[in-house]
Amino acid sequence: MRTVLTSEQKARLKELRKTDTPSALESRLKEKLARVEAGVQRLASSGGDPSLIAEKMQQFPELMRVGKVKEAEVLLDRVLKEIEAR
Repeated sequence: MRTVLTSEQKARLKELRKTDTPSALESRLKEKLARVEAGVQRLASSGGDPSLIAEKMQQFPELMRVGKVKEAEVLLDRVLKEIEAR
Protein backbone atom coordinates (compact mmCIF):
# COMPACT_ATOMS: atom_id res chain seq x y z
CA MET A 1 0.00 0.00 0.00
CA ARG A 2 2.79 2.42 0.86
CA THR A 3 4.28 2.10 -2.58
CA VAL A 4 1.04 3.37 -4.10
CA LEU A 5 0.71 6.44 -1.88
CA THR A 6 2.12 9.80 -2.86
CA SER A 7 4.38 11.62 -0.41
CA GLU A 8 1.44 13.93 0.45
CA GLN A 9 -0.80 10.96 1.16
CA LYS A 10 1.91 9.35 3.31
CA ALA A 11 2.24 12.56 5.33
CA ARG A 12 -1.54 12.75 5.75
CA LEU A 13 -1.67 9.12 6.88
CA LYS A 14 1.03 9.79 9.44
CA GLU A 15 -0.92 12.80 10.75
CA LEU A 16 -4.15 10.78 10.91
CA ARG A 17 -2.45 8.09 12.94
CA LYS A 18 -1.45 10.74 15.49
CA THR A 19 -4.88 12.36 15.75
CA ASP A 20 -7.06 9.26 15.69
CA THR A 21 -5.66 7.60 18.78
CA PRO A 22 -8.11 7.14 21.65
CA SER A 23 -6.21 9.60 23.86
CA ALA A 24 -6.10 12.22 21.09
CA LEU A 25 -9.83 11.79 20.50
CA GLU A 26 -10.57 12.10 24.21
CA SER A 27 -8.48 15.28 24.44
CA ARG A 28 -10.19 16.75 21.38
CA LEU A 29 -13.67 16.01 22.73
CA LYS A 30 -12.83 17.46 26.16
CA GLU A 31 -11.47 20.61 24.56
CA LYS A 32 -14.57 21.03 22.40
CA LEU A 33 -16.88 20.41 25.36
CA ALA A 34 -15.02 23.09 27.32
CA ARG A 35 -15.44 25.51 24.40
CA VAL A 36 -19.17 24.74 24.22
CA GLU A 37 -19.52 25.34 27.96
CA ALA A 38 -17.61 28.63 27.78
CA GLY A 39 -19.68 29.70 24.77
CA VAL A 40 -22.95 28.93 26.56
CA GLN A 41 -21.80 30.89 29.60
CA ARG A 42 -20.73 33.80 27.41
CA LEU A 43 -24.05 33.72 25.58
CA ALA A 44 -26.04 33.66 28.82
CA SER A 45 -24.02 36.45 30.41
CA SER A 46 -24.58 38.68 27.40
CA GLY A 47 -28.34 38.22 27.64
CA GLY A 48 -28.64 35.55 24.96
CA ASP A 49 -30.75 32.43 25.23
CA PRO A 50 -28.61 29.29 25.50
CA SER A 51 -31.59 26.93 25.66
CA LEU A 52 -31.37 25.89 21.98
CA ILE A 53 -27.71 24.97 22.45
CA ALA A 54 -28.52 23.05 25.63
CA GLU A 55 -31.31 21.22 23.82
CA LYS A 56 -28.98 20.13 21.03
CA MET A 57 -26.31 19.07 23.51
CA GLN A 58 -28.74 16.66 25.19
CA GLN A 59 -27.97 14.27 22.32
CA PHE A 60 -24.26 14.17 23.16
CA PRO A 61 -24.32 11.76 26.15
CA GLU A 62 -26.51 9.27 24.30
CA LEU A 63 -24.28 9.34 21.22
CA MET A 64 -21.27 8.63 23.42
CA ARG A 65 -23.10 5.93 25.36
CA VAL A 66 -23.92 3.97 22.22
CA GLY A 67 -20.42 4.39 20.80
CA LYS A 68 -21.24 6.92 18.10
CA VAL A 69 -18.16 8.98 18.86
CA LYS A 70 -17.72 10.47 15.39
CA GLU A 71 -21.36 11.58 15.35
CA ALA A 72 -20.89 13.10 18.81
CA GLU A 73 -17.90 15.07 17.56
CA VAL A 74 -19.87 16.26 14.53
CA LEU A 75 -22.58 17.47 16.91
CA LEU A 76 -19.98 19.37 18.95
CA ASP A 77 -18.60 20.95 15.79
CA ARG A 78 -22.09 22.07 14.68
CA VAL A 79 -22.88 23.51 18.11
CA LEU A 80 -19.55 25.34 18.20
CA LYS A 81 -20.24 26.89 14.80
CA GLU A 82 -23.64 28.02 16.01
CA ILE A 83 -22.15 29.54 19.16
CA GLU A 84 -19.42 31.31 17.21
CA ALA A 85 -22.00 32.72 14.77
CA ARG A 86 -23.80 34.52 17.60
